[in-house]
Amino acid sequence: MRADTRSLIIYNGLLRYWRLSLDGLKRQVLLPNRHTTFDIALFTSARVICTDRDRFYGDCPCFGSVPRNLTQYLDAALAPHARLVHTYFSAAYYSFHEGGIGAKFPTRLLWGVQELGRETFAPYAHILVLRPDVVLTAPLHVQRVCQANGGLNIVGGVVPRGFGFYNRDWDFAVLSCEPSQETELSAIDTLMTWYTPWQNKSALLCDADDSPPPLPAGFDGMWTPSIVHSQARYECAGMQALRSRGVPIGNLDAQGVFSRLMVNRTAPENWDWLHTKAGFGKTRSDGCVVGVNYTDPAAPLLTNPPPWDAAWTSARKTG
Repeated sequence: MRADTRSLIIYNGLLRYWRLSLDGLKRQVLLPNRHTTFDIALFTSARVICTDRDRFYGDCPCFGSVPRNLTQYLDAALAPHARLVHTYFSAAYYSFHEGGIGAKFPTRLLWGVQELGRETFAPYAHILVLRPDVVLTAPLHVQRVCQANGGLNIVGGVVPRGFGFYNRDWDFAVLSCEPSQETELSAIDTLMTWYTPWQNKSALLCDADDSPPPLPAGFDGMWTPSIVHSQARYECAGMQALRSRGVPIGNLDAQGVFSRLMVNRTAPENWDWLHTKAGFGKTRSDGCVVGVNYTDPAAPLLTNPPPWDAAWTSARKTG
């Protein structure tokens, strides 16, 4: 680990509930690390704040508008603990299903890094990437975590779910820490190694005929050849790429740090509904999230979970 560490936070995604997220960022990241000055990068859309999926669930009226002087607003809101130094506004909206569930998060991140140049991010020893509609459940002490857990640390979703790689959402937030010098991978190189399979479809993906490699410690997904091939080929390829470079991959479950998604989706068959149903969001009469309850514990693992996003999937098929 280099002596003169620099830290970066990348807001990566559409600006849903971004004002609440800023409050959460100050509470759970900036103030607990008050002796660290963070640089901020914003990777978002130049035009889109509300998608067809958001409209289907009635989320759009909850998001509000984005001020025209957004960059100045962010600078003022984050001072003196952080400053906005990098922006990337994409014109396109990435297809929801292309590349599998969660593909938008790595794709937008890769686009932004490529547009601004990887060398722009090389000086940062710690890089926290999170969605603008996510808050963390507990204070994240960045340097302390990175000293204990070098490499890639996934900040899993607070609601346990049934996935192949990890029984939590893995595309809400991630902390990349510069590993030991022997690996010669910077924090940004670690992120790019992990996420490149989602963009480079010709990358070596785990095959259905092969036995998947063992999961890293702390991961408890349904890791069978058939599940890996159907749900987790990209995660498997990214994990193997990191492992080949000697970079550890872990999560912050043991520290009690998870990611909460702020949503206004009331269909009981929708996974995201569980975030609000469990009391994580304080809502108005119309269901819009207006605050975050930081004191609620993580939800217990569901024994009979509903199918993933069944209402939206059905609407797409029949619409």
